[in-house]
Amino acid sequence: MRSRLLRILRIVTAFTIGHSTTLALAAIEFVRVSSRPIKVLIAVSILVSAVHALRPIFPDKEAGIAAFFGLIHGLAFAATLGELGLGLRERIVDILAFNLASKQCRWSSWPSLCHHYFS
Repeated sequence: MRSRLLRILRIVTAFTIGHSTTLALAAIEFVRVSSRPIKVLIAVSILVSAVHALRPIFPDKEAGIAAFFGLIHGLAFAATLGELGLGLRERIVDILAFNLASKQCRWSSWPSLCHHYFS
């Protein structure tokens, strides 16, 4: 059970690092992308994740895939914020607030996930 829990922790952490990285890079305008291709990539990432859940296609590589998907998902939010025409300060504050709130939600779901999968 401990190894499964650590595996899930690595996957969630990898996604979080990828997501946070692209949010931060977008906040300082280091990265700019159009939202249309990112939305397509998000759909593909969800499809790949669903297929992988049913029949593993990346065994033992989930953390790396999760980090890549985190980069894509972070770009989606960053692209949406970029389209709002916010100033640098507002973007940084909004991205920081979103990032902290999404991480809080992600980490607060751990007790119920652990109870569901490991009891």
